[in-house]
Amino acid sequence: MRKLVRPSIKEIAEKKTDRIKAKRIPTTHRKRKVEEGEEDSKYPYQTFREIEYYQELVEKKTNLIVTFMDGSTVEGFLEYFDKNFIRITQKNLPNAFIYKSEIKYLQESD
Repeated sequence: MRKLVRPSIKEIAEKKTDRIKAKRIPTTHRKRKVEEGEEDSKYPYQTFREIEYYQELVEKKTNLIVTFMDGSTVEGFLEYFDKNFIRITQKNLPNAFIYKSEIKYLQESD
């Protein structure tokens, strides 16, 4: 015959509080990080300004020059963007799907 073992409510509550305490960063540590020049964890990593900029480029159909890490370029306008890539529509050439990790910089051209 098998014996059913159940933890008591007190044991469960203790484990939960231990996990919560382990996740907390003491305020003295946070202050020390700021004094040392490190980023404070209360500020968001992403500001979503990149998304706003890409939306503006799509709406205005701004002509772009995309420069890759290796120095080569592609010219066209931004038609679509995603988390990982952008789609550039070129004149008389097929559309280019470009991974963002391969882009060195974008330059607006007239």
